[in-house]
Amino acid sequence: MSIPGIAFISGSVILSEIGNYRDFQTPEQLAKWCGLNPGENESAGKKRKCGITKRGSKYIRVVLVEAAQTIANMKNTGLSRFYKRLSKKKEHNVAIVAVARKLICLIYHLLINQEFYQEVDCRKRKKGRNESCHEPSLKDEHLDG
Repeated sequence: MSIPGIAFISGSVILSEIGNYRDFQTPEQLAKWCGLNPGENESAGKKRKCGITKRGSKYIRVVLVEAAQTIANMKNTGLSRFYKRLSKKKEHNVAIVAVARKLICLIYHLLINQEFYQEVDCRKRKKGRNESCHEPSLKDEHLDG
């Protein structure tokens, strides 16, 4: 629930649908299980990209897309800036699915490392510090239990 756009109900639906998150070795496997990986059709040796595969859990996919819609309407968050950057190049639905995929990969990382989500705002940093803006945007605090 520390991620913007994820509230109690959506967080509990995501966790209950995933089950044991340690069953997935990578965040890409979890995104594939959710049906959020890009599809690809091949014919006569030519590969064409198509929409998402939709082969996974439709319930978690619906919740993630809804959370991505909420994130797209927010201001000054890292994920909303990611959406705005993508929406300039791609259409709205493609950008929303990309945010949903990024969201599930972020959730996987937070669950595996037992961390809270925290955004790093590069604009508010003082120039005299030696910190870079390319640090991971996660707190070092760990969850208890």
